[in-house]
Amino acid sequence: FREAVDKAKRDFKFLVVYLHSPHHQNTPAFLQETLCTQEMKDFIDDNFVFWMGSITGSEAYNVSALLRAEGFPFIAVITTSVDNQTTLCDANDGMVSKEDLMNWLLNIVETQGPQLVAQRAEQEERDMDRRLREEQDQAFQEALLQDQMREQQEEERRVREAEAQEAQRRAEKEEADRVERERRAAEDAEAARLRRIAEKQALFEGPAPSGAGTCMIAFRLPSGSRLTRSFLSSERVQVLYDYLDAYGEIEFPEYEVATNMPKVVYRDRTVSLEEAGLTPQAMLFVQEVV
Repeated sequence: FREAVDKAKRDFKFLVVYLHSPHHQNTPAFLQETLCTQEMKDFIDDNFVFWMGSITGSEAYNVSALLRAEGFPFIAVITTSVDNQTTLCDANDGMVSKEDLMNWLLNIVETQGPQLVAQRAEQEERDMDRRLREEQDQAFQEALLQDQMREQQEEERRVREAEAQEAQRRAEKEEADRVERERRAAEDAEAARLRRIAEKQALFEGPAPSGAGTCMIAFRLPSGSRLTRSFLSSERVQVLYDYLDAYGEIEFPEYEVATNMPKVVYRDRTVSLEEAGLTPQAMLFVQEVV
């Protein structure tokens, strides 16, 4: 209800309030023959803000007490002034025909409508004054801002030049530092790679095993070259990866070994070569993990 009152005030229209009494004997006929006819709907939509509520609900019940509704069907017309004073223009209770209700509403519009017209004119004048003040304030603020910007331009130019010189100095130093860091990182990485290779190669010092309980493994490397070595059949698959790390010169960040036919990838490095089916000999291809 309050939203409808506010809307009527904003739109400078009368608010038609219908209080619905579902159990009253005249309610069905009033709805069918008067209020809910298309002609009445169009008339109210074009000229009023409409609100209805059932008195079985708390909101409509409170509105009925406010408007002192005694009979039903109950129709009231109210208006709200710009100073939020809500006024009951007129009320009608009891059965009324479509023509009589429309004439009653028209009479209210004709006799009390000029007040809304005057309120609308006053509001439009106030809005125009407000917009004019806002435009003047905005123009003043823009002029003030332009003056401030002009005053700051020279100072900002000097600051920019000083900052540009400092930024160039920092950039040159940062570039030199970056080059030095990259050089040291490359040296450290290469030294670490060589250490890892040396550690892996140390695992295979001495002659390769031979005889019973060994298997011969040939590796086809990504470069197309081959490596061949014998291993104990009881060693884990991990030993193949250690051997490739030591002598394979593989550039892939991650790789795996697999047979070609049938295609078997040996990812489980904990099983023995014999358990993996790589005895007595096997050809393994080194491939990148993608």
